[in-house]
Amino acid sequence: GGAPPLVLTRIDEDLAGQMGAYCLDGSLPGFWFAPAQSPEFNSSWIIYLQGGGFCATPGDCADRATGDLGSSNGWEDTQTLGGIMNDDPAINPAFSQFNRVHVGYCDGWFFASNREGTVTTPDGSQVKEIHLRGRSNLEAVLHVLDGMGLSSATELVLGGGSAGATATLKHADYLYNRYPGVKFGAVPVSGVFPLHPDFQGSMGFWDVVLQAQDFHNSTQAGMGGNKCLEVLKGDPMCGMPNYSYAFLEPPVFVFNSAVDLYALENIWKGDVDCVETGFQNCTPDAIDDINAWGYSFYDTISTSGPTFNKLGNGAFIDSCLEHCAPESTNAFTGITQDGVAMNAAVSSWWSSGFKEAADAHTYLPCPLNEQPPHLCNPTCDSVNQADLRGKHAYRTPLAVPGSSEDA
Repeated sequence: GGAPPLVLTRIDEDLAGQMGAYCLDGSLPGFWFAPAQSPEFNSSWIIYLQGGGFCATPGDCADRATGDLGSSNGWEDTQTLGGIMNDDPAINPAFSQFNRVHVGYCDGWFFASNREGTVTTPDGSQVKEIHLRGRSNLEAVLHVLDGMGLSSATELVLGGGSAGATATLKHADYLYNRYPGVKFGAVPVSGVFPLHPDFQGSMGFWDVVLQAQDFHNSTQAGMGGNKCLEVLKGDPMCGMPNYSYAFLEPPVFVFNSAVDLYALENIWKGDVDCVETGFQNCTPDAIDDINAWGYSFYDTISTSGPTFNKLGNGAFIDSCLEHCAPESTNAFTGITQDGVAMNAAVSSWWSSGFKEAADAHTYLPCPLNEQPPHLCNPTCDSVNQADLRGKHAYRTPLAVPGSSEDA
């Protein structure tokens, strides 16, 4: 498109001090912004939360604080985004003309950490003290955006990919109630995971997640306004994406693969040959395993409370080996189900006014074929595996980078 790129704004130091808003290393959080492309969309906004794993311990967070996911010091001044944040209406009919905001992720816990003071890191760490201030960062960003017109929005989409999708599920209730009377929808991209053991039967991944959540003081103080926490009276399980989804108040459209690349590589961890070859080199047992994972995903999302079937909601659950495909223009326009591409599916949902049955806006996956070619949806070929792996090698939803849990 011909629209200008998104431009970086950092929170100013006074506001950061007042609100306690800091990246892990103490640098200033911020966002990239591009204004609406025509006057009729001046009060329409999409806020997209950046993804990129998490950190689980002081040492882990100290390592993270030396890069772009823990410090804003190296952030680029401008960004041009694809897929669901693209500025071309032919590619992104629903949201291309909106005020577009991409919120930088530098707190290490889904914009939902909230610990007073700082945490001392292990001896020898480059960053000596870390700040766990994700929720304050989000609120500071919203405060600045309110002054730029968000406070008088008439339409607002909250989305995000990977960890940003998990964050969307945690905070959508809060934003929905912060901006009453606004047409509001949540669009989490690749952020729902089955609470499923790995191929050896271990729940170790989820044990790490629950411990890390406590370290970040998240369900105690970083998820205010979350409906699950309210109903289940502070239950730490509300920090798990499927729990937040189960209780979600606002309309929601979920993008997710049932056989998500990140989930298979980092949570399931089995059938490595099949997954690494993009479902090319697979035994019958591997196909059975991966289909079982897909059914478990579908079971997780479709039976987590009333949300999946609630009037006005929708979902595009594909069978491609992908993670955050809607962020890639080729996949967003190329992956189809029932003859409907991702970009058209979310646009149809958004323009329906949330008055239609969920099944009118729900697209369901197919099981992988026992015989090659195993991919059951030929349009999955629009996913460039190398691009996905490159982009999300570290930017993954719940990765514990370089952790010993994999050993």
